[in-house]
Amino acid sequence: MAHFDLTSLIGYYKFDDNTNDSSGNGIHGTIVGTADFESGQIGQAIDTGTINGTRVELPESNFDFNIADPFSVAFWLKADILGAREDFFLAKGVPDSGLPSWGFGYRPSIGKMRFRIRDSDSGKVITVPTLVTDDGEWHFFVGTKGPVADMSAMKLYVDGNLEVTGTSAVMVGTMLNDNPVTIGSSLNGSDHPGPIAVFDEVSIWGRELSQTEVTALWNGGAGSQLEHLVIKGKTLLTALSRITDLILRKNSQSLVKVQGRLTDLLFRIRSFTSLNTNKRRTDIREKLDY
Repeated sequence: MAHFDLTSLIGYYKFDDNTNDSSGNGIHGTIVGTADFESGQIGQAIDTGTINGTRVELPESNFDFNIADPFSVAFWLKADILGAREDFFLAKGVPDSGLPSWGFGYRPSIGKMRFRIRDSDSGKVITVPTLVTDDGEWHFFVGTKGPVADMSAMKLYVDGNLEVTGTSAVMVGTMLNDNPVTIGSSLNGSDHPGPIAVFDEVSIWGRELSQTEVTALWNGGAGSQLEHLVIKGKTLLTALSRITDLILRKNSQSLVKVQGRLTDLLFRIRSFTSLNTNKRRTDIREKLDY
């Protein structure tokens, strides 16, 4: 099982009958228009329907990534129609505006879904295309970008597999913009109705996810919620107890084990506390006296 560093998780949306952020960061979404909740890939999911402009909006300032910043976006999508025109269906920015943006969209003229970044200096569109998947079945997408300003740092995973990596093209200027993140129809929804689609388990990260982590989230097609991939409080206390026992033995072999277990415990504490509320963080600190 992958060990997730959740300190870089910015927003996590399970869409279990609401648009709340489950990362612990409190970046909750707002529904614009009329959306329904229905059975999802895991638990419930959100259906943005067929009405132009229906979408979930996430506050803009939390998801500003520039051309040299690493980030990742993961989501489950079940689509019947991805759109009659080129459009973003999960994005930060406005399609066809010539302005900086990042997002996922569908381009009917080539029949492909795209992970796209537009910089500001040249106005060029940097894309990573994949085969269209508007078959009414659940599919898992992860777009990642490494910490360099080049298209070669972009990757798109589909259903757990790395499908394509960007070819080298230097990004210049900026991709920062003042628009919210939209899920469903884009900001100019009257002209771009967006997909007839259902979204589930959307997570946005301030770093590049690895293939191992993508595989864990895909989980053989069953999916995994993030809290199932990190250690829980009871196990933290059990691990601490074992470390204490090793320290009391006071021999070199035990100290080597202590060093390894302390390193692992610190990672797990950070992962657990980053996914839970401030109250849970306080409770854990009191119990662990740190």
